[in-house]
Amino acid sequence: MGGVLTITATDRDGATAKKQSTHLDEPRKIRITRNIRLSNETVSPAIFWDPNMYAEGYYVRIYQTSTQKEVFRSPPLNSTTHQVPVPILNVGTSYVFRILAHDYDACNQHTSGFCVENRSSTFSREFTPRAIK
Repeated sequence: MGGVLTITATDRDGATAKKQSTHLDEPRKIRITRNIRLSNETVSPAIFWDPNMYAEGYYVRIYQTSTQKEVFRSPPLNSTTHQVPVPILNVGTSYVFRILAHDYDACNQHTSGFCVENRSSTFSREFTPRAIK
């Protein structure tokens, strides 16, 4: 492939960034995360999922169903489990969990010093926490 490729990204606040490159790595497809489950249905469950052999790590994001707003974002994870900290979830409010499996291209292979992130994104079933008894 020849020529110059311009990549444009816009964040939620409308800020835009552009990068030009004369190459684009071949993206590798990362399969979706399977078997997302919860340890319990309280305000602080542990989230579990099956390992993804194509991923080098994961992120957990939690969204309130009615507003579609993100209420929690985990740090980078190397394991296939994460404990939801208190006080993120509210009793009686519905949420979905999003598991992002990711893998970065080796940045040192590119003369530009930039790398491409390959990612899959899987949403769980809707979940409404109940009070701890």
